[in-house]
Order: sequence, then structure tokens, then C-alpha cells
Amino acid sequence: MAHFYGEVQGSRGPVHRLGGASSGLKTIAASYQGAVSVQLYEEDGVDMARVSLCRWQGSGVYKVLYEGPVGE
Repeated sequence: MAHFYGEVQGSRGPVHRLGGASSGLKTIAASYQGAVSVQLYEEDGVDMARVSLCRWQGSGVYKVLYEGPVGE
């Protein structure tokens, strides 16, 4: 059974991806002006999240918006 679960909804319907405790799960949603990245990972038995702005195709900035435990 997967530790992490992801869903993306686009013009062709939803798709799902799974991630384990060792692999984590990373998603990127991008536009012409930059992107948003969400990462889920396990650290010392705690589920952690990192949400950040990131560059995409030469546009945007990198800035961490949140990094910490999931659910707090």
C-alpha cells in the first residue's frame, strides 16, 4: 500500500500517482509565469511537506512557502 497519494485534474480527466515512504511524492503545476511545487516525504517517521514557488521554462522565482509536518 502506498504511503502518499496524488491526484491531478486536467482536460483529459484525473490521473493518480502513488509514492512510498522512501520515494516520496512530488508534483509541479506550471504556467507561463512560473510554477508551484508540492513535495511529500517522510523524515524520522513524520510525514513532511514542502510547498514552494519555482522557475519554469525560464520564468518565475524560487521561494519556499511552507516546510514542515503535514497536518499542523
